[in-house]
Amino acid sequence: MLGLAFIAAALTATSSGAEAAPFRRLVAETAQVGVEEVVGDLLIVGGKVELAGVARGHVYAIDAELFVRSTAVVPTSLTMIRGTLRLEAGAVLPESIDLVGAKLAGPSGEGLKPGGAINLNGAMVNLAPTEPSTVSVALMKSVLPFQRFAPGSDRKISSLRGWDPGLGLKAARFVEDPKELTLGGVARLNFVSGRTEGAFQRGYKGARGSVLFTGIKAATPDAQALYQELVKAFTQAKVSLSVKTALGDGAHWFFKSRGRYVMLWQSGPYVFAVETKLATPAATLFQERQFQDQVLGALSISLGAQP
Repeated sequence: MLGLAFIAAALTATSSGAEAAPFRRLVAETAQVGVEEVVGDLLIVGGKVELAGVARGHVYAIDAELFVRSTAVVPTSLTMIRGTLRLEAGAVLPESIDLVGAKLAGPSGEGLKPGGAINLNGAMVNLAPTEPSTVSVALMKSVLPFQRFAPGSDRKISSLRGWDPGLGLKAARFVEDPKELTLGGVARLNFVSGRTEGAFQRGYKGARGSVLFTGIKAATPDAQALYQELVKAFTQAKVSLSVKTALGDGAHWFFKSRGRYVMLWQSGPYVFAVETKLATPAATLFQERQFQDQVLGALSISLGAQP
């Protein structure tokens, strides 16, 4: 698991009131959440951020510098993986703050040693006894900012026949409205009448490698229940390299299953899965991620070009 198990609990709960405020994603930016600004969930990957306003949902920062000003209101949760957390006196903070391999700079210069805890501004700040590996941090920084692209909710899934990754990959499998599907070589879905509006599974092969692209549209406006069924199935199968998040609207999960690298995501009524594998047997994890990012980027562009 590369020491990634700790992130699941931090990112999968639904924040009270977070839906009413926008999700903000900051990647390698120098930015500010102003004193009069209100956000829902807040994801910070790299960079330097000053939080002076309200973050109603989860605040999750990785390998960044976060300065929480005295005017800030952070009622739900705050988690930091590596980087530095600076706290100013007067800020409204959650009951606990979780740090993993991160440095603390309290209002009066307070710090923490690994495994230590301290009460600051009414929040119990805990520093984990161990640090995450460089590989796990790099993987999280790669996966967490993924933008869950999806068609508009009014589209029929059957109207997306031209949606493909290109990249010189040739179609090797094309199934529409199947009675059942298998994802990741593990999760088998049987489609019950009335639960879905449509589905497809398309396989592609080329010099780069292979891709299996699956799409399902639920009969309801939100496919969260279907997504959670898949999460349960894969969890029971004990997949590896797991990084999952439900920050913002929807959710996504990257993992490895039976030699395939899978990005599974839910957005509105849709659930999609892209399974990739480079043709090079000796490919590294990050080469596999680069290939998957190529495919995901191409699919996002292809979706925008659909009539």
